[in-house]
Amino acid sequence: MSEPGPLRLALLLADGSPRRLTAWAELLCRASVPLQIVRPDRAQAAVHERGALPLPFDIPCLHVPAPVRSFGRPELHEALELCNPLIEEMDFPATGSWAGELALAADVAGLCHALLHGAEEEGVALRDEHGRFPPEESLLVRRGLIDMPVADRLGRSIGTMLWRLANRRERLPDPEWFLCATLDIDSAGMYRGRALARNLRTVWRMAPGSLPKAAGQAAMVHAGLMEDPHLRLRELAEALEGMDVPATFFCQTHRRHRLDSYRLSCSSRLVRYLRRILKNGYHHVGLHGSYATRDLGRGFLGSQWRQLRRLLGPGIEPVHRAHYLREPAGAPGQEITVDSTLGYGAREGFRRGTAMPFRLKEAEGRRGRPRVLLEAPPTLMDSTLAQFRGMTPEQAWETGRALMLRVRDSGGLFVPIWHPHNMEPLLWPGWGEVFLDLVTEAKRLGAQPLPLALAARSADSRFAAIRGEVSRYHVT
Repeated sequence: MSEPGPLRLALLLADGSPRRLTAWAELLCRASVPLQIVRPDRAQAAVHERGALPLPFDIPCLHVPAPVRSFGRPELHEALELCNPLIEEMDFPATGSWAGELALAADVAGLCHALLHGAEEEGVALRDEHGRFPPEESLLVRRGLIDMPVADRLGRSIGTMLWRLANRRERLPDPEWFLCATLDIDSAGMYRGRALARNLRTVWRMAPGSLPKAAGQAAMVHAGLMEDPHLRLRELAEALEGMDVPATFFCQTHRRHRLDSYRLSCSSRLVRYLRRILKNGYHHVGLHGSYATRDLGRGFLGSQWRQLRRLLGPGIEPVHRAHYLREPAGAPGQEITVDSTLGYGAREGFRRGTAMPFRLKEAEGRRGRPRVLLEAPPTLMDSTLAQFRGMTPEQAWETGRALMLRVRDSGGLFVPIWHPHNMEPLLWPGWGEVFLDLVTEAKRLGAQPLPLALAARSADSRFAAIRGEVSRYHVT
């Protein structure tokens, strides 16, 4: 059976502002169907002439008031039921959005846009001890929807409905989803220097019976009889390469705050390990911004990026993750173009209701070219599951797999955050296997392994294409 051509969708919006056009483009790029935007006046005239359901070639979308009972498509109705609590609490206007027998009773594009851009996080005075928006204040957490990519589910449901209208006997194409393995290097060594006493105390607190073994390992490291087990990055990189999974390693360069654990220029062994990882160009290294980045501003972010390139070479990916997930750093005109920070330190899931990259900031760059900051949101983190949620490795595996299945169903990026020093079996028994097992399972379920920055840019290209078409053909 021949593959059907792109679905032709016409938009006619009462509000033609750039924000409204962006909201519709953000929603439609999550539909996972090949869409082509056509002039709305042509499709509208065709429907009025026929006085019946639109043909597969022209499916118009009108922004007019309509009662919810006139909507009868179960694919979208299920997604709307999911979103109703959000629609009510966020006080969206009751405006319809479809013609013919189809009608929506809510501004679904506005809801998608509000979720992605953190409308609920603006103006919230209550913050945690690190100045972060706390998950307890999140509407998605309070409504039990943090583990559901709501915006992606909504777009996918709209795509399903459109596809079945246009191709009644055709199956909706499976959405693309990617595995983006990321590892945050928060320690340049656990058994040397001032870190030794601190980490022996950690062993005593978490596994007191293992203290003699830890002390013995520290003595062997100091004697040069073995390498620090927390710097076995090369072994980890080789294991992932053997699984055909490229990873992004995030490391910090400066120590400007007491919560920064090392300075890269003073950690020659870590620099040597990272250079080996980068040697064949398979894995990538990004910037793990200092805890002080937000306080010291954009100039400090740029100096960290330049220092990373000086130490490791020019082939560093322009991707960033804030230390302690404080907030995204980077702005148009700066070197950083991809960020992966917008998750909760104390809660796994989809903080902005999406597993797909989205544009966080936009502005004019050099020579008038647009510069954007793409956010590729993380999905789960090892320390979240172990420390804040108190899960065992088995429970963490089940939780990670459940989130993975949600990403597979809606499309997007599955982005686990793991810390190499937490893969040491002495301190975190079983947690290293959780990471590798999740990677293996994602590949088995059909995820395409891809470096984080490349996956973000690939997903953004679809949004850019749809937004360009919406803006080009829109008629008010």
